[in-house]
Amino acid sequence: MENFDAINRYKWVYLSKIKETQENRLLLEVKQSISADFPIQEYKREVQSGAEDWVDQSKTFFTISFDRYVSYHVINESYAKPNPLTEYVAGDYSTFCIFPRSSYMNYILQETFADEIYPSELRHYCLFAANHVVQVISMYEPRIVKHT
Repeated sequence: MENFDAINRYKWVYLSKIKETQENRLLLEVKQSISADFPIQEYKREVQSGAEDWVDQSKTFFTISFDRYVSYHVINESYAKPNPLTEYVAGDYSTFCIFPRSSYMNYILQETFADEIYPSELRHYCLFAANHVVQVISMYEPRIVKHT
């Protein structure tokens, strides 16, 4: 997958946009984030001041496009469990991961008939950003485009 390694070289990213561009097409815009390595008092001030303080506007950003998906799920990062319990494929910082198996995939297989239509073709992709965790189940690999 093109730019998979590139996006995973960023330790901190911020989900700046999530949009359904057409029916069953999902676009995620991801920008480099300012590091969250500071004391909790500073964190509270930053959160209250707004999202623009978390994003480095002068840096490279990425778009991740899913042409078709079965399901996607967005979790406020503050409530997401920090480390997945299952194995996954990722780069240096595990910013964007591919899960061969997961509890989310099990849920989708149980609640939909997608596996009957696309047997063994579904994949679980996950973006871990500073503000949200986005999980996507799709039968097609996403396109990751690096914008400079």
